[in-house]
Amino acid sequence: MLTYKYRQQLDGTEPYFYVNIPYDNSDVTITTSGGTFSGSDADIILYDCSYWSGNEEVTSKTVGTNEESISFVSAAGERYFRISGDIQQTSLLVNVSGGDIPPPMGNYVIFDTNIH
Repeated sequence: MLTYKYRQQLDGTEPYFYVNIPYDNSDVTITTSGGTFSGSDADIILYDCSYWSGNEEVTSKTVGTNEESISFVSAAGERYFRISGDIQQTSLLVNVSGGDIPPPMGNYVIFDTNIH
């Protein structure tokens, strides 16, 4: 099973990101938390295409807080998302786990190369 996490501190407006998903059927969770906002709080928007345009596939737009989270099962490849809002000192966590990991490449014979 593959699991990796990515953390970053966010400041500013409209940061754009992408995450490379290594295997089909991977479980992905994107979360923001903490910090402050001026006017507009954090929202998470995941796009259904290979860039930061197109349709919004999954969103989290809880009013009045930077506590947002989306979870989805993803195909392999790059997934594009953005964090909207005028936010400061907000944490971003991207967690990818599972997926259809390919089987080993077959049988191998190991030879001892430390010959005396």
